[in-house]
Amino acid sequence: MLGTLLGMGTAVLRERQADIDRAFAEDGVAAVLSSAGIETWRCDPIPFLFTEAEFANLTEALAQRAGLLELVLADVYGERRLLAEGLLPPALVYPSSQYLRPLRSVAPRRHIHLYAADVMRAPDGNWCVLADRTAEPSGLAYALENRRVMARVLPELFRAVEVSQMRPFFDTWQDALQRLAPAGAGNPGVALLTPGHADPRWFEHVMLARELNAALVEPGDLTVRDGALWVKTLAGLQPIHVLLRRQDGRLVDPLELSGETALGIPGLLCAMRAGAVQVLNGPGAGFAEAPALAAFLPMMATRLLGEALAIPSHERLWLGDAASRAIVDKDFATYLIRSAVDAEAPVRCPSTMDEATRQALRAEIGQTPWAFCASKPARPSFAPCSG
Repeated sequence: MLGTLLGMGTAVLRERQADIDRAFAEDGVAAVLSSAGIETWRCDPIPFLFTEAEFANLTEALAQRAGLLELVLADVYGERRLLAEGLLPPALVYPSSQYLRPLRSVAPRRHIHLYAADVMRAPDGNWCVLADRTAEPSGLAYALENRRVMARVLPELFRAVEVSQMRPFFDTWQDALQRLAPAGAGNPGVALLTPGHADPRWFEHVMLARELNAALVEPGDLTVRDGALWVKTLAGLQPIHVLLRRQDGRLVDPLELSGETALGIPGLLCAMRAGAVQVLNGPGAGFAEAPALAAFLPMMATRLLGEALAIPSHERLWLGDAASRAIVDKDFATYLIRSAVDAEAPVRCPSTMDEATRQALRAEIGQTPWAFCASKPARPSFAPCSG
């Protein structure tokens, strides 16, 4: 790979970068992303390389982590033994807007069907997880589009090495969706639920629906009748047995989860309780994205899996713990402060604050320490790019 890239030279690589940008513009991808407010997506012509062994190890480690998070979700929406045993503080569960109490009466076959993680390779070569994505994991369509454009613009790279193919993953995924349909569904109806074209991830929703041969639907296209989920068509109501969710789980059923908006499908949770439809990922799966949860995963891995985590989280300290709070207080300005339960909340950086603002943040933490967690800035390794 390196020999192929060096043989091209800087001028050719710059031309290929321009070709990649032009391909996205001609395919309409750039326009879709721009309309959604995404201006920074860029495909670099120099790929990030994994050896087969390294990728296999990372895959196994992330699969273990996904399995652990599935067990955690099953527990907090089920028997809640982790809370009873003190392995998970109640302050990380009940204040979370992603912990949906009505889901305790719904027992999906799986909370996590698709899992993603933000991973980082440190300068010493070891990997760690920066964030878990369990609510509506995104990125697959962008990876697929990048691969297609790269194969067209830089075929030399694909001749230089044996590149792992992405198509088998989508074939396996499509088969898994079919098998999740309730018993007795001879020809399962599969749909992808999107908030609509105004959503920043609309491009991905369209691509995934096409790749998975699923109907692309919005909440208004669906209705619950007689305990089952249906899509409205010109030919009448058609059953939906598997719903791949790309809408905020807190909004999927305004009758039980949120009365503040008309978005969603009234009665969806009733259809889930009846076993008429599988919703993936489960509406309450976003709870596992709580930033402070990472501090407790090693203990929970030992308790639930009987083994250590194969890939650690980037160090995270929950400030509801007095010992962790004392560590952060000693060198407060060197930490990043974020919400303990809300993964979407902005990260605050004390080192960039004036003294008054920094002291105000300290006071806020002192009043509700359980609501915050802290971490050191991540220091990644470096990989070559075209600039």
